[in-house]
Amino acid sequence: AINEKTSGNGVYIPNHTIQTVQGVTSARVDLSPSTNVWTSVYTNLATITPKSSSSKILITGVISFYSSSTDGQFYCDLAINRNSSLQGEVMGYTGFHRTTSSTLMDVMHNIPFTYLDSPASTSALNYGFSVKVRSYGQSNSTVYFTYNDSGGDQLSSFVLQEIAQ
Repeated sequence: AINEKTSGNGVYIPNHTIQTVQGVTSARVDLSPSTNVWTSVYTNLATITPKSSSSKILITGVISFYSSSTDGQFYCDLAINRNSSLQGEVMGYTGFHRTTSSTLMDVMHNIPFTYLDSPASTSALNYGFSVKVRSYGQSNSTVYFTYNDSGGDQLSSFVLQEIAQ
């Protein structure tokens, strides 16, 4: 057994997990690719309060969404938010669509990712994500985050792990 040297200080072994939390989406968010700007989808998908300011936060999860388009081209950039501020891009060029006016394209996307954050904080940290839907001439496209198609939900989830340094 590993015991604290001084009661109440905790045990921090470098590179070991101190705590783990999980968050899953609940509310549907619909976006149209008309602006090409970063838009917050979820600001608080999961929250963690680090025990040490030297800890890193390992974020693993999946960002899921449904997209529908009948003309033009578009794709999505996804980025992690910490306390509503962009931190880093998960994947660029995600969910590319190229359709014509005679073609309807509906696609379910599940984007797994891993991101390592160094927040240098012991305050509560709210993690979520933003999207930039980039458009090239389409007029009838939508991206749905947290979508129920009656065959299964498209839910995004984050697992946050505090890693001692």
